[in-house]
Amino acid sequence: MATASADIASSQTSPAASQRTGELDHAVTERHQRADARRNREKILAAAESAFREQGTAVQMEDVARRAEVGVGTLYRHFPTKDHLVAELATHRFTGCISEAELALATADAWAAIECFVYRNAEQMATDAGLRDTFRAACQAGGIWADERDRLNRRLAALLEQAQTNGSVRQDVTIDDVQALMCGLSAAIAGGGDWQRIASVMLAGLHAPQPAPAVTAR
Repeated sequence: MATASADIASSQTSPAASQRTGELDHAVTERHQRADARRNREKILAAAESAFREQGTAVQMEDVARRAEVGVGTLYRHFPTKDHLVAELATHRFTGCISEAELALATADAWAAIECFVYRNAEQMATDAGLRDTFRAACQAGGIWADERDRLNRRLAALLEQAQTNGSVRQDVTIDDVQALMCGLSAAIAGGGDWQRIASVMLAGLHAPQPAPAVTAR
């Protein structure tokens, strides 16, 4: 009788137990799929960063998939178009520039901060085609990364105001001028110009003329 009762109890609980087991298996499968998707995305972004640094916006999706060792279909599941991938990479560069602009704002000497910002970005542009293309794209109205560009420009505008207040930057310079000059800087470096010389020329144009020393009468 005890055996019969146990069999009956087992038969009564089996559907519920089977459902719980199925739900557990489904949850485990989903976790594995999410983990795989996360790893694939990380591999894709690492490969895309390398390709973007070398080729800029000319980067090809097939090349990124090959470098990441994933199928092209996997790449397109994460980034439906090349524009989506480039926007992700450009946003990362804008974020880095924003951090540098915030550090510059915290510097007591506004002119020294501007010099540091320009020279640092010029040096990076010399080896990063993606950064050069990001600054060139910043000159265009709108765009997928317009919000990041505007965040950067707000910080640079505040830095420019500080420098103009202390008289180290020409009063007629606007944030649009600074943006255009950074775009020109990227284009000149892309054309093979020496980044240090070009950056120094840009800074010389921004710097306010210093008053001539007073002549002591004899």
